[in-house]
Amino acid sequence: MKKTNRRYSLRAALLAGSLVLAGCANDQLAVFGADATANAPIDALMRAGDLKYDEGDYRSAATLYRSAYDSAPDDQVLPALLGLGRSLAATGAPQEAAEVYREALNVDPENAEALRGIANAMVSIGQPALALPYYDRAWAAAPNDWRVDLGHGVALDLLGQHSAAQSRYRDGLAKQPTQPDLRSNLGLSLALTGNIDNALTLLKPLLGANGTEARHRQTLAMVHGLAGDQTSAREIASIDLTPRAIEQNLAFYETIRKMEDPTKRLKAIRAHMAQ
Repeated sequence: MKKTNRRYSLRAALLAGSLVLAGCANDQLAVFGADATANAPIDALMRAGDLKYDEGDYRSAATLYRSAYDSAPDDQVLPALLGLGRSLAATGAPQEAAEVYREALNVDPENAEALRGIANAMVSIGQPALALPYYDRAWAAAPNDWRVDLGHGVALDLLGQHSAAQSRYRDGLAKQPTQPDLRSNLGLSLALTGNIDNALTLLKPLLGANGTEARHRQTLAMVHGLAGDQTSAREIASIDLTPRAIEQNLAFYETIRKMEDPTKRLKAIRAHMAQ
């Protein structure tokens, strides 16, 4: 039996996001041959949501997962909530994602994905201190999940607890030694706290590694900039950036190089990356 009353608060919390997400998935219903999302089987909605998410169409995925959630029986509510939370986070709606993950925790209070998801959302909305208890619970629920170490490290770095952050990144690398996000974040944290040589040693192998993306290369360029090596910073930045963006970044590196507080440096970097 479905318990529809448990869903009213979540629907209200997501109402603000409905204008952004509405109308993205109706053209995807042919995937499972339904005339309307609400009439589709739950497993078909979930498969379609998974497909859209894997394709990077997070808004369509969110609409499909939300439809699955609205009509799911109790034993299928949690997967729909987790899919919806992931999709909302990926669209850049962390507050809405946090509400969804809270609802998921009402279903399963120690669900590792929901705990990590709400913690990541807290970091995204600028409340890293509130994220820490959730990361602790996520680690207890899934101690081998390197993604918990990654998010926890970011929160600690933002709080100025850089040694603790670096320890968490290293814990993650002990589980996934080649994971580029962990290496990139650890390298940046080391550089921000003045350990440039170790940072470069850690980051340079990313240039030719599998799974490396532009953001990892640009972290290496930034560390060269923090070291005052504008030539190397320019060379690496040119792999991905336009000439104008290169000059803007080189000027930014000089700005943060003059900052003494590593936490202020990190906040300036996150603001710069968000532009």
